Amino acid sequence: MARPKIIVIKETESEIKRLMKKTIPFITQRLRVLLILKQHEATGISKREASKLSGVCADSVQKWRGIYVREGIKGLLKHNKIGFKPSVFTADERERLEKKLKDPKNGLRGYVELNKWIKKEFGKDVIYRTVVNYCVTNFGSSVKTARKSHVEKEEAKGDAFKKNFGQLCQEVVATKGRKFNSVNLYFQDESRFGLMTKAGKTLTARGVKPICTFRQEFKSTYLFGAFSPINGDSLQLILPRCNADNFQIFLDTLSNKNPEEFKVLVLDNGAFHKAKKLKVPENIGLQFLPPYSPELNPAEKMWAKYKRQFTNLNFGSLEKLEDFLCELVENTTAAEITSICRYSYIFANHFWTAM
Repeated sequence: MARPKIIVIKETESEIKRLMKKTIPFITQRLRVLLILKQHEATGISKREASKLSGVCADSVQKWRGIYVREGIKGLLKHNKIGFKPSVFTADERERLEKKLKDPKNGLRGYVELNKWIKKEFGKDVIYRTVVNYCVTNFGSSVKTARKSHVEKEEAKGDAFKKNFGQLCQEVVATKGRKFNSVNLYFQDESRFGLMTKAGKTLTARGVKPICTFRQEFKSTYLFGAFSPINGDSLQLILPRCNADNFQIFLDTLSNKNPEEFKVLVLDNGAFHKAKKLKVPENIGLQFLPPYSPELNPAEKMWAKYKRQFTNLNFGSLEKLEDFLCELVENTTAAEITSICRYSYIFANHFWTAM
């Protein structure tokens, strides 16, 4: 039976780990063995135990251990292997490719178009599969559905809103909320849920095209919601229409929920949100988002969460649809709400972290 062998490793664990991140996979295996030896430096470890922990054969462990004893870390980092394939792209081309893929408005509809762009920009004919593998491996790329952005949207207004968000909320609280016991932040929105079947992805065996029973019916209802990224508190109401009258019902209900709490309510610029006949309760202060900026409203992510559960389902009536909605709402926890709605810009100036 092989006995534990004690070897003094000069490098620290953190130094070895840093080298593992920088080097090629062939050398990484050697450094992984060295790291195991370092971790068992006090008691020693046999080559067979080190082999089990590292996933390489015992003979390799013995060989690399000997190299380290004779030559130190430099010996392990040397290799005589030749024939490593050079990267298909130069460092400059890689940088330009990364910049292209990180541009949310690059307009590329898939890897075929990316390959054409590469040929035009770099003058290279690269195999399609090579392009796909390179981009997935290096940049984690994938084809995604684009988020809509209105042609009249002004990016500068969105940036200013995020930068000044804490100050805007402070002003709302200073104007209306001083006499209340506590203050909370809510993001409000409405979403339509209808009987028309929404087709989505389904898991099947290779070669099997999934089928979902489809209903083309235009009856629908609306879910009004307000979600707090501070403590996960929420109010969600099913209402028949999206208009000022129903929004007034929602505001009154939200107001009566913990009436001693002042609520800063962030919402979009929908016409009925600004209707003249609205009577905003005393314990609610409205803060409007910049025009055409739904990406700044975390409530949109809550609707996305719910609507993922709606794919491929066929509801026979609005009553059944509303029952399903109620179940989704009841099963949504405060922890989920804070996790989904906790956008970084909300806490940028520490106004809400101090609450």
